[in-house]
Amino acid sequence: MAAGDLSLLALIALVSLVISYIGAAVGLVLGQLRLILLVVWLGPLTGAATSLAISSVGALFGALRHAREGRVRGRLLLTFGVPSALAAFASASFAPRIDPRWLELAIASTLLVSGAVMELRRRADRRDTGATGAADADADADANQTTGDAPADDDAPEGPPPLRQVVLEVAVGGTLGALSGVVGLLLGSLRLPVLLRLVRAPKIAVGSNMAIGAITGSLAGLAAVREGTVDPLAFAVLAPVTMLATHFGARTTGSLRRETLIAWIAWVLIFSGLMMVAEIVAL
Repeated sequence: MAAGDLSLLALIALVSLVISYIGAAVGLVLGQLRLILLVVWLGPLTGAATSLAISSVGALFGALRHAREGRVRGRLLLTFGVPSALAAFASASFAPRIDPRWLELAIASTLLVSGAVMELRRRADRRDTGATGAADADADADANQTTGDAPADDDAPEGPPPLRQVVLEVAVGGTLGALSGVVGLLLGSLRLPVLLRLVRAPKIAVGSNMAIGAITGSLAGLAAVREGTVDPLAFAVLAPVTMLATHFGARTTGSLRRETLIAWIAWVLIFSGLMMVAEIVAL
């Protein structure tokens, strides 16, 4: 490897260290930003496969922590996670046969959608926070006292889901998994809103989302390694750097303003996606 490539890898490692540390501090996985750097350096196919392999390692560690604390629902792993993982394995195996321009366009489109979703959700959260006041809490308390109802237990076991819901979970899981194996992202930001609608407890949705991402990324990563599309040096350098930064960044949770960071990341993703689309059109 040329000295210039080593210098670029060192720069990517430094950037990955910083963004992983900051992301962990506010509860985010910033795989999209690392993906942009790797695609620029290694190209769309190898960059996406390498980024996905790195993300899956971090997701595995996070999923194990969530599982130990009881925040992973086994049913969702079967109906959502298994179809997602199998589809990701198939699409990652097929990715080397896709025209690089189409692959880069898929990555750019995913970055645009991810950025837009993050920004729209940030604005919705800000509106919801502004609309919530003490009057609502007092009204809820009065209603509970009047009816004698206890607050709902988010962790209470749920009954068997209707068949239509199971079909929806399989379809959405498989679709996002197939996209994940091609674009090199775990797509947790797109999966989580769906899980929040399916599960009453937000912490169960978050833990299950991490676990689904872990098995999806792991199978896609295995397929990419089998196809020879993962850069071994980049993976060997960036995976431990990302894990180390995530570990220490998580210990500083709350020290950064989450809303500002999300806004910044969202617009970086949107701008990067637009630049990639412009580059493809110009070729």
